[in-house]
Amino acid sequence: MHAAVHPSPREAGVRGGGSRYDVRIEHHDVRVLPVWRSAGGGAETAYGGMRVEIGAMVIAVAGVAGTLGGALLTQRGSERAKRREIELVRGHEEVRESLTLRRGCYATLNRDARQFTTALNRHLHVMRDRGVEDADRDALEAAKSAHRDSYSEAQMIAPDAVLERASAVNRALNAVYGQVKRLEREAPEAGETMATVSRAQHDLWELTREMRAAMRADVGVSSG
Repeated sequence: MHAAVHPSPREAGVRGGGSRYDVRIEHHDVRVLPVWRSAGGGAETAYGGMRVEIGAMVIAVAGVAGTLGGALLTQRGSERAKRREIELVRGHEEVRESLTLRRGCYATLNRDARQFTTALNRHLHVMRDRGVEDADRDALEAAKSAHRDSYSEAQMIAPDAVLERASAVNRALNAVYGQVKRLEREAPEAGETMATVSRAQHDLWELTREMRAAMRADVGVSSG
């Protein structure tokens, strides 16, 4: 029902039929709301009770959301810490594996370079002392092939500082090998003699020493 009243909201309590009602006049609308007694004896309107229940629900939802949010943040923090730990462990493992791989490669390359140098020296002695036989040629070729393989592996593993020394040794070994084979065929180039080739072969030892020093420095061993 409607009544011509002042637009300001007013409230009045009325009783009817033994019950109490809350009368609200808001912007020309008159609303009659039932009122009941709470357990503590206080009176609440239907709207008032609804406001209390909604407020309680909001507080409960906020509490649950806060608890879940805190748990989620804790879980994410734990996952991030675990990922960092895994990455750190993986990094240490990769460094250790790389070091182990380089050590094995360097040991093989150093051995094969020295054996190739020794095989060249032996071949020169054979050429001076007697004729070269097939077994002598096979021994020299085997030493050359072994060094070629180990040097190829080092090209894929060794850092520049080591590879620079290894490349110098490889070039010198192949150069002396070519001189030895030309002398063996009795077709030397100008200036190539047994004496000059022997000196070139002897100089290989200094180059291999420098290569070995670079390798030891790379794997954390004092040079020498």
